[in-house]
Amino acid sequence: MSNRDTKHTPGPWELGLVSGAECAVQTTTYPKRTIAILDDGIVGHRNPENARLIAAAPDMLEALKSALEHFSEELPIHGIVKRAIEKAEGGN
Repeated sequence: MSNRDTKHTPGPWELGLVSGAECAVQTTTYPKRTIAILDDGIVGHRNPENARLIAAAPDMLEALKSALEHFSEELPIHGIVKRAIEKAEGGN
C-alpha cells in the first residue's frame, strides 16, 4: 500500500517533546506535522511511553499487513491480526 492509499497521515512518526505536561507525536519529514499531543496535566511529567506507541503505529500496521499474507486462515493468529488491521483502519 502506498502512502497515497492511506487515510491517516503517512509515517514514519516520531516522539517530539513539547513543554510543560505535554508530549507530542509528529511526522519525521519536513515540514513536521503534529499527529497527537498527550497531556496528563502534570507539569514536568510527560507521556513518552504512550507517545512512542502512537509513533510506532504506521510501522506496526504495515508489519501486520505483511505478516497477514503469511498466515493460514485456519490459524487463530490470522483472525487476531486481521481484526487489529481492521481496527486501525476504522473497521469494527
